[in-house]
Amino acid sequence: MTDSSTNTNVDRPAHLVATKSLRDILSDLRKAEAWLLMAAFAAFLASAFFVVKYFVGGEMDPPNWSGEQWANAMLGLGITAVITAAQAFLYASGYKGPAAIVATVIVVFFGLFSEVSQSMEREDATVRQRSEDSPVFQATLGSIQNLSVQAAAPSGATAQLAAARGQLARHEAELTACRAKYRTDTRVQQCERYEHDKIAQARGALAAAEATAGSSANMVGSALSAAIIQAKTLEYDEDKHYAMIRLLKDLFNVGGIWASFLFSIIIIGTFEYAFHFVGSYVADHKRALLLMGRDTHGELIHANPDGLAANSELAEANFNGIPRDFGNAERDQYLNQITRNAPT
Repeated sequence: MTDSSTNTNVDRPAHLVATKSLRDILSDLRKAEAWLLMAAFAAFLASAFFVVKYFVGGEMDPPNWSGEQWANAMLGLGITAVITAAQAFLYASGYKGPAAIVATVIVVFFGLFSEVSQSMEREDATVRQRSEDSPVFQATLGSIQNLSVQAAAPSGATAQLAAARGQLARHEAELTACRAKYRTDTRVQQCERYEHDKIAQARGALAAAEATAGSSANMVGSALSAAIIQAKTLEYDEDKHYAMIRLLKDLFNVGGIWASFLFSIIIIGTFEYAFHFVGSYVADHKRALLLMGRDTHGELIHANPDGLAANSELAEANFNGIPRDFGNAERDQYLNQITRNAPT
């Protein structure tokens, strides 16, 4: 077994000319153009969701948008459409050189930034929705509601406190009325001693009722504060990320936002590479057609009297004066030509 001696030190268009027929090149070009259009449409949608949401400055709820929001949405769609079109045209142009590199970096940066941002926004909304729909979060909200009702409604301790205050006020009033109710000093003193004893008892009961009411209020308040803190924690639960994001989070020991960023970079970066590859594929096939002297429909661009394409690059693509396989028609024309010019 020996290594292949096939020469691969040629550019892609020349390689296509050497290995494919005209029909195959045209067929592959049509398929690639369809996929390029699909990729451009997908890139436009992915970027438009983020750009429009940013320009509108609110939720994606078109029925409730104001006129200004609609105008900003149209502006965002226009900007995204122009940049996406420029991206697709640049990929399919086959341009090379510093200017093309700079342009590619700019459009790729816009695509990556907007599409990754949209992907992270979507993941953030998914985590929040999953967290809010979880049974634990719903139970915590129910607990907050119940505790709020308990804090607002009068409790048994509050009723006891009110009764103790009423008893104290009544006996203080009775003490004041002792001299008016009785004429003798003995009866007045007996009345005052009795009411002083009752007042002391009422004050003790009032102090106990106040302590009980305060303790009950503190307990309800503490429980309510703890429930609110728990609800804030459960409102965005990091465990509700997708499993792959949780894996990246644990693998690299980073926060959920960084794991989401890495996940988005992997997906969107792969898509952008595929987008660029499809565009380059289209450009290579168009270039191959030019080397064959054909337009994108397979028709001859210019023909000389001998029926061959008048293209300097076509001549450069020949090897040892023998043209490459440009299709059966071109082969027949060449064979006819050398037959007529053959020495007799």
